[in-house]
Amino acid sequence: QLTDFENAAFAVLTVLISRVLLAFQLNLYIPLSKVDENMARAHTRDAASKGRFWFRTHMAPPASPLGPDEDPDGCEEMTAYEILTGRG
Repeated sequence: QLTDFENAAFAVLTVLISRVLLAFQLNLYIPLSKVDENMARAHTRDAASKGRFWFRTHMAPPASPLGPDEDPDGCEEMTAYEILTGRG
């Protein structure tokens, strides 16, 4: 069970994350079929450290028009480390 301090820290973190999502107009939607596949992959052993999950390629609205071969709603497979730190 969380202490009062840990509960307050979690509440503040949740508010800060929601404000970032709203301020930068980030879009984290992915198709439901990809969510189902991610859930199935998440139940395997060592999924958090070695598994690959579907995640959006572009979260922010594009600053310039994308090329004809780029999908603004596209998803790709990434590890949890790549999702949190970025690719490249």
